[in-house]
Formats: sequence, C-alpha cells, structure tokens
Amino acid sequence: MFLVMYVDKNNSLDDRLQNRDAHIKHLESLMAEKKLIVAGGLRNDDGFEINGTMILLNTNTREEAEEIAYQDPLYKAGVFESVIIRYWKQAMPREKQMINFY
Repeated sequence: MFLVMYVDKNNSLDDRLQNRDAHIKHLESLMAEKKLIVAGGLRNDDGFEINGTMILLNTNTREEAEEIAYQDPLYKAGVFESVIIRYWKQAMPREKQMINFY
C-alpha cells in the first residue's frame, strides 16, 4: 500500500472547487477498481480551511501509485504545491486489519 499526501498551493481554493467533481469521480473509479482504501481532505487546525488531500492506495508498486497520484484532476489543475508518496504498512492494531474494504 502507498500513502499519497497532496499539499495545496496557497490561494488554490477556486481551482480546487472548480475541479472537485472530477476529483470525486476519479476517486470513485479507483474505489470501483479496488485501488483506493481511504481518502480525505487535510485541513488547518481550526478544521475549516482545506489545505490538502490524503489517499491510501492498494497498489503493489511505487510506479503504480505514482501513475494514479498524477492522474488526479486536482493535480492536473495545478492545485498542489507538492506530492509526497510513501510505502505504508499497517502496524496497529496488531490483532486485525484496521482497513479491510476488499
């Protein structure tokens, strides 16, 4: 599995909102393909202002995770200042999988 964290550029809210529907459709297609485990918006500490996105992908290779990450409509629209991709392995809870959608 790979974690993808997108950090928004300053003043990118308008571009984010203009491309939100396409972003959601992209995520829904990943869910249908059983590639997306979980996704959500990152926000400032007050919980109101969105400043990024995090997704956890069910992929076996970094190359596949990168391909998916860079196809996101928000990425293509230039919303993000940076993209961080890391291999992720569940450590807790130990007794059972925390995430088991598939």
